[in-house]
Amino acid sequence: MIDIEQISTYLESCLNSALSLNGESTLTNSFQIKFTDHYFDFIPYLPSTYALSGELAANIEMIATSALYPFFTVFPSNGPQYVRTGSNSFANARALRFFLKKGVYERLMFDRLSQVKPFMGNNGSWLFRLMRGYNYSPFKGSGMIGISGQSGSGKTILSLYLLQNFISLPDNLKADLTIVDPKLDANLFSFARSHSINYLTPGSDQNATSFLDEVSRALKRLVDEIHRRQRLLIKEPVKIFNPMIIYLDEALALTSSQTTKAKNAYLSLIDQVMLMGRATNCWLIISAQTWPSGDVVSSSAREQLGLRILLSSAPSKENCRFLFKNLEHPENIVLNRDYFDRGLGIVQGIDGRVVPFNAPFIKDLGS
Repeated sequence: MIDIEQISTYLESCLNSALSLNGESTLTNSFQIKFTDHYFDFIPYLPSTYALSGELAANIEMIATSALYPFFTVFPSNGPQYVRTGSNSFANARALRFFLKKGVYERLMFDRLSQVKPFMGNNGSWLFRLMRGYNYSPFKGSGMIGISGQSGSGKTILSLYLLQNFISLPDNLKADLTIVDPKLDANLFSFARSHSINYLTPGSDQNATSFLDEVSRALKRLVDEIHRRQRLLIKEPVKIFNPMIIYLDEALALTSSQTTKAKNAYLSLIDQVMLMGRATNCWLIISAQTWPSGDVVSSSAREQLGLRILLSSAPSKENCRFLFKNLEHPENIVLNRDYFDRGLGIVQGIDGRVVPFNAPFIKDLGS
């Protein structure tokens, strides 16, 4: 049991030692920490010789993130979050708030991929377990998923984990899947074959342009299905559709070396699915090593992603710049490093919070 008063005093001591506040501290009554199970407030006493600024908030967050690990996880913010303290005094009427959770998120472990299954949450929605204490429901957000990470970071295993969840939904919600695999990954091929999933990969006599055309036709069928379902929703507004999903692996490989015409036609279809597919459960899961703007999806389509995952042992502004463009200080996030060298990174779900991520470990990818 963690004593709130004790940890408040501890955090005040850490901030007194590390913050540059022109010599001001709690000992000079310059600020106070109010700590709870879900957040802590930095309450300044004004006037002061230091400014309340984004830089101050970032420094407090950086110090608290490392000081509180592993007893608490501090959620990174995109800027200072001011709240009222309820005081009637000008001196301490406002505070900087920092949200947190008890403990850390931990990696899930499975012996076989076939053990992976979604579960029904208390609100009646099907949930996917991503970490211990962290779940995701595609039915509560847009259903669109973006995964980024360099080769060897664990993208394919994570993608298989998500796909296994989708095919394990009840029959009335079981996903109709299409896997697009430009590089003929052995694990993806085996998974698709064992579950009779539509699988697209370049043929031995097929060039890049003709394969992109084949993928574009699959996307066009998905767009047509969106329109069909939208017409049905007019007659039956509460109708629930089983998910229809296209998974694009190594998506950047699809558009590299393509003509502008072919690439623009493909990206236009991507945009249509991502902008219109939410209400009809027609979704895309996109995995790519990097996400250059205009080569994987457009900036407007990116905003539709309901789940974003970056697999990187060192998140930075550079590798976060597309999927996590508003994340100011990714380098401040303390990853929960365990005995595995893959599947580390950050994740953002439908609540908008970015947290450290440990992808599930699966010993045997066989079904």
